[in-house]
Amino acid sequence: MAGQTLLWDSRIRTVAVMLPALGVLMWMASELATEEFLIPSAILGLFCVLVMFTVFVKGIRFETSVLCALLVGYLVGNRGFADLAPVKPLYPGEIGMVAIFICLLVRFAIARELPDFSGWMARVIFLYCALGAVRLLTDYKEYKLDAVRDSAMVYYSVYYFFGRQLLAPPAAKRVLEGCLKFSFVALALLIVAQRFLPSLNWTGTGDTSGGYSLAFQKDDIMTTFAAAGVFILYTRPKMYRWKWVRVVLIVFYLFLVVGGVGRASLAALVVSSVLMLIANKPRFFLYPALTVVLGLTVLAGYSATFSSTSDGGSTALLVDKVTSMVDFGSNANYQSELGATKAGTNNYRRKLWDTFIDETNAYDPWFGHGFGYNFVISFSEIYRLSEAGGLRSAHNFYVTLFGRMGWIGILVFAVLTVQIITGGIRAALAVRAGWQPLADLGYWCTIWVILISSAVGVVLEGPMAAIVFWTFLGVAVEVSKAAALARREHGWQSLPDFPPLPGLPERRPVSYGLARNTTTPSR
Repeated sequence: MAGQTLLWDSRIRTVAVMLPALGVLMWMASELATEEFLIPSAILGLFCVLVMFTVFVKGIRFETSVLCALLVGYLVGNRGFADLAPVKPLYPGEIGMVAIFICLLVRFAIARELPDFSGWMARVIFLYCALGAVRLLTDYKEYKLDAVRDSAMVYYSVYYFFGRQLLAPPAAKRVLEGCLKFSFVALALLIVAQRFLPSLNWTGTGDTSGGYSLAFQKDDIMTTFAAAGVFILYTRPKMYRWKWVRVVLIVFYLFLVVGGVGRASLAALVVSSVLMLIANKPRFFLYPALTVVLGLTVLAGYSATFSSTSDGGSTALLVDKVTSMVDFGSNANYQSELGATKAGTNNYRRKLWDTFIDETNAYDPWFGHGFGYNFVISFSEIYRLSEAGGLRSAHNFYVTLFGRMGWIGILVFAVLTVQIITGGIRAALAVRAGWQPLADLGYWCTIWVILISSAVGVVLEGPMAAIVFWTFLGVAVEVSKAAALARREHGWQSLPDFPPLPGLPERRPVSYGLARNTTTPSR
């Protein structure tokens, strides 16, 4: 019975589908009769998308289709897709969460199926959710929907269990690979279209005309996904029938990361590349090297062609673009308007972090200010922030978490961070030893990219990157089980060593000191 679909019995089909469907149709008819078209159109459109997805992708569950549709929507549509809300504050991430939860609840009632809560990472995430729930119950009385909005940085972590339960089976994993294949082509085409067709309406729901857009790119999330796309594409050599498509996409996404002035995605790309080094994939570094050369060439040509003397000259513009990527303390001397802007951004973030930390230490360093609190109204006034929106994030996930949940939240998430770091390293070692497919390492690289980017941007506080992060983490943990079993059976001794550098003594193997109850590996 566990393998049967949700609607395996005609009586359950009638109760669970027909009656609610009739109720929804009657409500939509009443809305249309009063000339309210927005919400019925959104519901009908979502229903058509899910039906088409289910028809073309057979052999997977309905809730798996919902999760895959969310991943595609956020990877391609970004902020525009995230802002689609038939009934605020129910956005796609929350609607999908409720739909998946209901399906899993019905499956438990029928077939006694439960998500997999095994493993220390699952326990830590469960504790993280529990602490967030307690904090939300405490803060909701005072801050209402603002508290719910801020608690998204916690409750999106339930997608870890969704990804682990729904996307790890072979059929679902094949569908996920197809979604990734489509998403990174569509994202590249969309980015090009937005750059060369600015006259089209690419704005989100915040547009003064009140229009909706399925694709509105938030720059920091876009470059984060670009860095993630580099690893996803590289770890899947046979992803596309024509190999040149994959190569072009890798170079394109690398150019977005290296050629831009943002530092978060660039730092994430560099640090996550360590996993490729551990996995003994030196060819990966040929792509960044080629892109750096091409990027600097194009950047130099752009600065020489389009810069004006008021910006300090073409040479100053080029130097400022490169310098701003490493000037974390805003101490460099800039000669162009771009450099001054980036220095101001750096200064803003540094003061913002200090503000969150100082206010939390003064109030309650162990449990934080909670969800819904508007940090430093005077700070908002100085920087002319929206009074309605308030100061919701410190542009650093860890600082924001400290402000909301104090040292208790930081300690729990620090344990999770260590598990993510060690999980990625273990996966890279398993790939090196031949115990795990290279494609699985792409999930871990994406997780590292998003986590590192969250240290200097609003990334994990919103659904665009958070749902992708937590879902991929669940998939990565689940697909790494086979490699973990191989490690227990064979130990680390069979792992090949890094080749020694010329002129230096031979180094110890990567596996040295990791094996338990074994002798020192021979050199």
